Amino acid sequence: MNVEPSNPPDNRTLLVFKCGTLFHDFIQGLMTADTAGLGIEVRVEEDDVLGYADVVTNDEVIDIKSQHSFAFKYMHEKGFDVETDKIDHVMQVSYYAIRLGKPNYRMVYVSKDDLLIEEYSRPVGEWVKMKLEEELKTLREYWANKTIPEAKPRLYKDKKTGKCKECQYCQMKDKCDEYEKTNMTKKGE
Repeated sequence: MNVEPSNPPDNRTLLVFKCGTLFHDFIQGLMTADTAGLGIEVRVEEDDVLGYADVVTNDEVIDIKSQHSFAFKYMHEKGFDVETDKIDHVMQVSYYAIRLGKPNYRMVYVSKDDLLIEEYSRPVGEWVKMKLEEELKTLREYWANKTIPEAKPRLYKDKKTGKCKECQYCQMKDKCDEYEKTNMTKKGE
């Protein structure tokens, strides 16, 4: 809703983003160097959604994500499931696949520290289609009503505390905290 971020990225974070872009471009270049006919940075758009699919083949959309080695190590722990533990990534690439009429997606993760690569290929499941419809419906309702969603972080849970960690790097953290305090006070909570 064009609200100014209260916590914009600092210079270090901007450098981390730039590093991620360099790794992304490097891996994308490796994937496409010898393969003609691949779509690169394919624009995916509808009325209220805009994104870019990293690589598009005849039957899949590929998304490239870089991360530090600790996060990469986590992916090798027992019980890791890309569709549960990286649901936000899966929903993003699945959205592109659905809109582009591709039956499959592939997540390509690269470790920025040592260039290890891990790939997860899956068909786009009905469950993710339903979840995307639900998420988009919810977001569109907030947009139509010009209201701010309730703070409900649900990704990246800390194994020790059980609390979600995405608030730590949210660009709206301070505004959200202020909004939540004001509304909880009004409700008498």
